[in-house]
Amino acid sequence: MLGRRRYLQSQVLVFTDNGYHNITMDGLGNHSASGSFHDVFGDSATKSTSVYVVPPNPVPVCTAPGAVKENRPIAASAINADSSIVP
Repeated sequence: MLGRRRYLQSQVLVFTDNGYHNITMDGLGNHSASGSFHDVFGDSATKSTSVYVVPPNPVPVCTAPGAVKENRPIAASAINADSSIVP
């Protein structure tokens, strides 16, 4: 169900019955948001929160021989993290 539309930078956010979804948080640092809520009886409340966005860290993927024998040399390229990825 589509609801109220809000704009965040160049992104259109659609509020559904259970909140906002698929918000891309790519601006590093601390970000705050607040909302004011009012009912038909005149009562109101304001709530605030913040999120600290950090850069994506690489996911280490290590490649190594399945077995190593004691006191035997291993090629320098046999153990590496060349397959690591950055999300």
